[in-house]
Amino acid sequence: MPANAITDKRPRRADAKRPGRRAIEGLSTPKGIEEHLILLSVCQTCKYSGLDFLRFLRSGETDVGAFGKLDRASNREGGKADREVV
Repeated sequence: MPANAITDKRPRRADAKRPGRRAIEGLSTPKGIEEHLILLSVCQTCKYSGLDFLRFLRSGETDVGAFGKLDRASNREGGKADREVV
């Protein structure tokens, strides 16, 4: 192996693909930050209510409380009782 093998690899690392700024630009805008915080708030509400966040999002329901009542009712009626909380 040549003595300068390590230095030969450095330029390749600089050219390696990295996630661009485009991946995080959406979160950097005031609207992106607001949307992220809303999702975080809904996620935490689901967590503290013992509800599955992903199931809530998939349900199309806009009220966490109403979803909780429906989810609990479906569990009593023989739905899956072992829901994992995210």
